Amino acid sequence: MYMRLGSPDRRRFTRGFPESEPRRSDLVARVLGSFDEMPGLTLDLEDASRLFGLSHATCIVVLQDLVAAGQLRQTVRGQYAR
Repeated sequence: MYMRLGSPDRRRFTRGFPESEPRRSDLVARVLGSFDEMPGLTLDLEDASRLFGLSHATCIVVLQDLVAAGQLRQTVRGQYAR
């Protein structure tokens, strides 16, 4: 039996843009919007990942980028707040 490898439809999506997660600008808007809508909101990584529907890896990158940009802060307990 002959199997054809490398068919053209093998990779449907380009790298860096998984189908299950939105673009970074949409994520940032969603995260900041949630914090703006709920003053006093503090989330740990688990809660943020669940609330935003993101993998832990993606969530930590987005949250840490927002902390570095001064948009969010991280408490001594590791929670994220506006």
